[in-house]
Parts: sequence; C-alpha cells; structure tokens
Amino acid sequence: MKPLSKQDVNALRKCDDWYFHHIDGEGIITLVKHATWEDKQRDPFVEDKKYEIKVHSRIHAYGKGQPNYEQAHCYYGPYSLAQLQTIARVLKEGDDLELRWSANCGSNLLKHAVGDNMVENDYQYCFQRLYLDMLELHAFRPRKRGEAVQYCFLIGEQVSSDNTARMIRHVEYRINVA
Repeated sequence: MKPLSKQDVNALRKCDDWYFHHIDGEGIITLVKHATWEDKQRDPFVEDKKYEIKVHSRIHAYGKGQPNYEQAHCYYGPYSLAQLQTIARVLKEGDDLELRWSANCGSNLLKHAVGDNMVENDYQYCFQRLYLDMLELHAFRPRKRGEAVQYCFLIGEQVSSDNTARMIRHVEYRINVA
C-alpha cells in the first residue's frame, strides 16, 4: 500500500463519514462527503462523493479454534465526528496506515458484563455467544533517522452475537453481485 498522499489527507479532513473495511486481506477506508440539502434542491442529480484509501489490514482472532475471519466492517459518522477530525488533523502526507482488527478480544470484560446473578448454565450460554470486536488505526510516520513514529487510534469496539451484525465476520460463502 502507498503512504498517504496530499489528496488522501485532504479527503480525510473534509469528509463526513468514514467506513472501514477488511475484505480478502485488503484494507480500505471509504470516505464520504454528502451533498447538502440545498445542493439537492438545486440539482436533483447531485450525489454524495466517495473516496477510497487502500491501507494495510490484518485481523487477529483471540481464543482457541477461532475461524479464519475474512471480512470486517466498521462505520463512523457524525456521532463520532470530533474524534475523526482529531485523527485527520494528526495524520500527515507520507504516513503509512494499517487497520488492526481484534476478534473476540473480550477477556474478562464480558464475564463481568454478564454479572454474578446468573446460574452456571446461563452464564456459559451468554459468554459463549457474545463477542467483543475492536478496530484500531495505526499510523506510521517515517523519520529521517531511526524507527518510524507510531500513532494508535481506537476507532471502535462492539459487543454482539456471532451474526451478520458483528464487526468481524467469518464468511462461509460468497455472494456475487453482478
């Protein structure tokens, strides 16, 4: 993957929504700039604009017997805009980005969330069916001398069942879209 270009950094700073994807070993950050209501009133054919940045991406699965996760998706928009604007201001041209997805990284967090009042069978049932997935964005800034400086940003965490709403998914089949 290429380091961030000046145009990439400009897009990061001007966009409204960020979408993060890991598909078949490749990371993609999709940035969306929405057409305003006023623009749509003047021209009904005005559309949202999309911009993609290809980045390094890897998924780490915690626990024994974890499947090979092939896809991951995460969306962040207006409700986290301040955080994203801060990240965009820190990133510079030449930075190398990597998405690090952590599947099932709940440790004792989910055990405590379940609580002490559950009987053993209920506890095991709940703990085995809840998963904590996490996404971090790592930026590596090259230096003239020495190792690159690394910045780490927590993008999101999600607790969910192992279903299609999960952030990181094992894909057993593919749907071809024509």
